[in-house]
Amino acid sequence: MKKIILLTTLFIIPFYGISQTKKPIDGFLGVKFRTSSASAKAALIAKGGIDVPKESKADHFCLDSVPISGRTAYLCVWIFEDKVSEGDFYFFPSASNVIAFYDELVSDMTAAYGKGHITKDFKKDFAIVWRGRETQAIRLGKADYYAIWHATDNTKNTIKISIEKDLSVHLTYQDSALAKKTDAKNISDL
Repeated sequence: MKKIILLTTLFIIPFYGISQTKKPIDGFLGVKFRTSSASAKAALIAKGGIDVPKESKADHFCLDSVPISGRTAYLCVWIFEDKVSEGDFYFFPSASNVIAFYDELVSDMTAAYGKGHITKDFKKDFAIVWRGRETQAIRLGKADYYAIWHATDNTKNTIKISIEKDLSVHLTYQDSALAKKTDAKNISDL
């Protein structure tokens, strides 16, 4: 009996390890963090993004109509010392569909990156008051919907999805080390 349990355990463990493997958080849409801005922009335009030069500045460029996971987004790619440090995707679902859209996006990210920290938080006693009117609660700042994934390696890169007060859905991929350098530079520039 002990041999059967041991053999069964030894047989199952490799499959358990394989099934737990998720994508690393090292970039977005095939563009790795720390890629040069010109290479990143060319790759994202090749995927269907439309350049929006009037919205671009020295520290970022913007693209419209970027396809991601079967959805279309507005994208701003942040640059630090000519390296990609962050990608911010903005989605604009209808108010009646925003919660379902958010939940589907969270589900897709969970399938790709594993379980994240998912929060649906209502201020004080508003959970009961706002039941059935979640979008109104979000719009008034009485509820926060967001999910965060942290890289399991030592990069500490993150992905965050949130529903904003204007009911847009914001998806961020961030190279945490470059983001800290950007913040430090911005503070020193003050």
